[in-house]
Amino acid sequence: MYMKGTKEFEHHVKNLRPPQTNCGYKDFIPMSKPKNSDAGDWADLFQRSGAKYVVPVAEHHDGFPMYDTKLSRWNAAKMGPKRDVVGELAKAVRKRDMNLRPLPTIAAEQLVVHERRPRIRFRRER
Repeated sequence: MYMKGTKEFEHHVKNLRPPQTNCGYKDFIPMSKPKNSDAGDWADLFQRSGAKYVVPVAEHHDGFPMYDTKLSRWNAAKMGPKRDVVGELAKAVRKRDMNLRPLPTIAAEQLVVHERRPRIRFRRER
């Protein structure tokens, strides 16, 4: 959305908040209100599919945490959805005896998948 000449850039300039140079994810955060998103419904779907692990990306674009944190006011629990999205999913998944392995960012996911990295072990909380 930041790269001139891309379809995304042109869409934002045409439909959202020109000038594009002043528009970013900070402007979309207040618009994010997933009222119909239910962690239990998602966990049920994962369980019906036979999943044993649920691996959500815990930070959205530009490092926006989808969980409650005291490290920054820029997180889903304090703005936008005003919900701890990852926390809700964690409770629902663990209630169904599945494992949650949140990844911090899409970039981190690519590192784990594409580079030889030591296996990261997460302690399952009950």
